[in-house]
Amino acid sequence: MENETTPQVQPGAKRAFEMCRAHLPESRPRWPHAVVLHLTDAQYQEFKKDPVAFDEKHRVYPEQRIRTVHSYQEMTLPEDDPPGESWTVTLLHGKPSNVGIVACQAHDHDDQEGAGQ
Repeated sequence: MENETTPQVQPGAKRAFEMCRAHLPESRPRWPHAVVLHLTDAQYQEFKKDPVAFDEKHRVYPEQRIRTVHSYQEMTLPEDDPPGESWTVTLLHGKPSNVGIVACQAHDHDDQEGAGQ
């Protein structure tokens, strides 16, 4: 599996956020495509408001635009974890232009439970 970070929207232009696309072997089916985004809180609020418009603006899927959000899950952090300032968003884009989304606030909390086991 190959990954690309900060891919170009137009020749020479970089994205304002980090993006990792999973490129799977050609032997597997062409769809779905998986993408992981790392967004600031402001970028995430823009994304959350309208994922289709965010895709139009930032070309997350340049090969086939998102038309419909099939499912959207926002994971919540435990109450004792401080909120992060960024978000990790996973998109699974299938045919015909449907996308499933899972979003989670990113944070630097070290979970020591179970360490060394």
